[in-house]
Amino acid sequence: GARAINAESYQELRTDLARSRERLTKMGDPRPAGTVQGDIDALKQNSRWASSAECTNATVQQSMSYCESYHKLRSELAVSAEADKLEAHISGVNLKLGKVPTEAAVKDADPQSQLLAQLSGLSTEEVQTGLTVLIAFLVELGASTGFYVAFSFWGIQDRLHHIPARVVTAVAASPPPPVIIDQEAAPREILPESLKSDVELFFGERVGKEDGSSIMALTLYDDYCAWCEARKRQPLAQPIFNRQFSDLGIQKAKIAGRMRWLGVRMLFGDEEETSSNPMFASDNLRTPRSLMLARG
Repeated sequence: GARAINAESYQELRTDLARSRERLTKMGDPRPAGTVQGDIDALKQNSRWASSAECTNATVQQSMSYCESYHKLRSELAVSAEADKLEAHISGVNLKLGKVPTEAAVKDADPQSQLLAQLSGLSTEEVQTGLTVLIAFLVELGASTGFYVAFSFWGIQDRLHHIPARVVTAVAASPPPPVIIDQEAAPREILPESLKSDVELFFGERVGKEDGSSIMALTLYDDYCAWCEARKRQPLAQPIFNRQFSDLGIQKAKIAGRMRWLGVRMLFGDEEETSSNPMFASDNLRTPRSLMLARG
């Protein structure tokens, strides 16, 4: 925008300068206004000046010739005065031109668009419009993908704790195909503790499986928070804890208006929240769905 303004100002000054010089050239080479004014003053000393009433009432031929000379000098004086004004104006324009960039510096108001226009064969206005649309597209693209880039690494530590469903081991000494071990059938303790999540470690230390037993979900989560505090770990939020605890194969159901984990019991601590009522035994309650049918 600044380059465009400079280019427009420069072009206007150049046009004004050329027009003023052309007018001055058409005036020829007029004498200085002071010289012409001196001739007029000398002419006024003639007796014809008074007899012709200062060239307003010339009646004889000599007075007419005298007044004609006087009026010519007046015209020449006007031309000289106009020439002086034009020369002063030209000097002012040259001064202004010295304060703006040179013609070479402002030859192209938008060099990037003009170069792209030459390469593409499009007009400069079309290229400028295309660049504006491109900037708008980039802004919208950043706005739409910014949240994905900003939050793409959230929970990455939790994902690192998950082990693939099948572990493939190869026997180095023999060429037979690798042996595939089903992790569901393999004991969980074969995994190093460094690869286990906090929920898996808590389950191994504080919770045991027992058919017919159940633990209230809130009680289990409170015990998990105490376990994390004792080990100076940051506990997960309850929804995340419940999701990871469910991934261990533990089912949950709503019993008497409270959510309970089925088939597990606390190994330590308060046992009051662990239910072993025969009503909830494995023979009568195999899945959460069967529990709801029984209560219905």
